Amino acid sequence: MAAPGVTPLDLGRMGSDGRTPSTEGRTPSTEGQPGKRLSASSPGAPRVIIDKNPVAASVKETRKTIMPKTVGHDLKVLPEFESSTDWNGPLSPSENSKAHQISVRIIEQARKLTDKLDTGRGRDMIDGDWMYGTHLFEQLFKTPNRAEILAEFHILAEQVKSILEAQPTVVKVPAPCKVFGDIHGQFRDLLLIFHAYGFPSHTRGDVETVSYIFNGDWVDRGHHQLECVILLFALKVLYPTRVWLIRGNHEFRIMNERGAMGFCAQCSAIFPPSSSVPSSKDPWARADGGPFYELAHAAFDWLPLGALIDKSILVIHGGIGHGNFTLAELQAVSRPMREAWESDIAFQIVWSDPEDEEEHMKEHGHPDDGAGSWSPPPSPRPGCDAVALFGARITSNFCAQSRISMIIRSHQVVPDGYMVMQGGRLITVFSARDYMGREDNDGAILVVLRDPDGVLRVRPKRLLHIGQDLPLPQLGAYAPPPPSRSIFGKLAGMCGFGGGGGHTSKEYQEAAQAAALAAAATMGTAGTASEDHPLAPG
Repeated sequence: MAAPGVTPLDLGRMGSDGRTPSTEGRTPSTEGQPGKRLSASSPGAPRVIIDKNPVAASVKETRKTIMPKTVGHDLKVLPEFESSTDWNGPLSPSENSKAHQISVRIIEQARKLTDKLDTGRGRDMIDGDWMYGTHLFEQLFKTPNRAEILAEFHILAEQVKSILEAQPTVVKVPAPCKVFGDIHGQFRDLLLIFHAYGFPSHTRGDVETVSYIFNGDWVDRGHHQLECVILLFALKVLYPTRVWLIRGNHEFRIMNERGAMGFCAQCSAIFPPSSSVPSSKDPWARADGGPFYELAHAAFDWLPLGALIDKSILVIHGGIGHGNFTLAELQAVSRPMREAWESDIAFQIVWSDPEDEEEHMKEHGHPDDGAGSWSPPPSPRPGCDAVALFGARITSNFCAQSRISMIIRSHQVVPDGYMVMQGGRLITVFSARDYMGREDNDGAILVVLRDPDGVLRVRPKRLLHIGQDLPLPQLGAYAPPPPSRSIFGKLAGMCGFGGGGGHTSKEYQEAAQAAALAAAATMGTAGTASEDHPLAPG
């Protein structure tokens, strides 16, 4: 049985403006009713407070904080109407702090990039071809000085880490909210979704009324991985109780250090490590990704594993695997966590796939081994025998035991950007369209909101794919250091990523496999680019 107040999905086609029905409820009027005098101090009345810091915009769109005399000279605001913190919570840094100023600048620059996106007929393109030859992260920070960028990212990452430390392993998110699936460094697609369905800003966006959940896998494989991390970190700093970053299997070092398209390689190409030799004091160390990489992972280690929307919908990256745990046990998983195998529950959460996946999902997941759907078989994912596929009955039992109605997950490419599975109790959402330049998939987000009757609805919103075979993103735009200083340069040259001309899907796969094998030999790992699995340390 579904939880009270939750109705079946509203899966109708959305309008291009991305508008959703109002979620404002109606409060019964008490006017004219004897003995019904409501005030801020009346028993049972909800508290109302007045924000001290209004925001205004001039004709030139320069943002200003104004303090007009909006209270009469002979009047005072009663204490119950005063707020001791900003609207976005006590974890938000003060407006005078460097973290706040850096975040505002990055978000404003990202909004300007969003406004300039050209998606006219014949002018759309995949992320890897967008702004080719430029470093978008320099535009976000408004400086080409790498030392200044690294210093400011240090402040940003430290602030994100402190916020995540103060928040639980499973965060509670109110509706309405937007759930994003895998982004994988496709920064243009992220901005296109913002452009179509609302930007997370309190000046020209909807973040004051809508929460944002980014359900893991922002890095690896895409062309603009650093930009994705930079913007998401800035959003988390400025809106710590409105923007929620959930950990995926690609926010772990073991995945980031696999090949030329990995987060580690891209970080070390731009911000080279001081030493190519991993610290002998750290038994987990596999490669030195440089200062940017280490700062990002210091925050990644504290990322939550899930989000609970209005006590009814659990958002996790992969799935529930064998399902032999409770929601309370998931909430009790300790952090920081360097690798997923430190917790069996975390391993299931970030890695498992549904047992009844469709044929097109198996290309990015795993075929069923023929076992019955009522007991999950071992996953055929190499090196991950502890991860189980989960069927409809496991999902139903977990939802019933946890008193929730639905699970939203990501982790796998689906043609339309989302797929409803297991009778409606499970939805997969994937936000990167034309994935890696070789898939013809749409990107999507899920909007969860309450309708006028107070029931939750899940509304998919899609970003249509380009629909043509496009060239592989050219990694030469990163201008990596000489091969002697960077494994990225060696692998890029080895795979022919730096020169002109595109690559076919077959060439891409061959190059990716060669890069992964070269990385395995250099970094002491094993596996191929097509084997999307974590590897045991050693």
